[in-house]
Amino acid sequence: PPPDTGSSIPPPLPPGSAGPGGIPPPPPPPPPPPPALSAAPVKKTTTSTVHKQSVPKQQPVAFNPDDILKVKLGRRTKAPVDPPPPPPPAPETKSSDPEWAPKEYIEKVEAIYEYEKDKDDELSFKAGSIIYVVKKNDDGWYEGILDGTLGLFPGNYAEVLK
Repeated sequence: PPPDTGSSIPPPLPPGSAGPGGIPPPPPPPPPPPPALSAAPVKKTTTSTVHKQSVPKQQPVAFNPDDILKVKLGRRTKAPVDPPPPPPPAPETKSSDPEWAPKEYIEKVEAIYEYEKDKDDELSFKAGSIIYVVKKNDDGWYEGILDGTLGLFPGNYAEVLK
């Protein structure tokens, strides 16, 4: 047993042992967060009894990923930037298309059924008609051009030409 020092505080328990009443001691507090990185020099301050290193308080800085800088031998230089990805392939264009055909389109389809428009913004066509698709909507309707007229049509009424 440790010598009696006259204090009412019990001596510390060895690691892994239980405290009074069989309850283990609480875990130690987490370590403090690491200091923020700073390009400013760290100032040393001293007191009469303790030598400490003081870190200046950091001000929040807006981060712009386009302006990433590297510090090299005290000079700031722009970080190397990866080249942008190549552009997507251009939509199909064919020289055998009729004059009214759009210069750019997603695909060329052939109608497999006849369709009579129900609304003014739709296309009417017969089976075998060639339609140039310029947009595909999520609801299954396509926007296309037929004989120079732009309109909507059901995508399942046509199949892609090879």
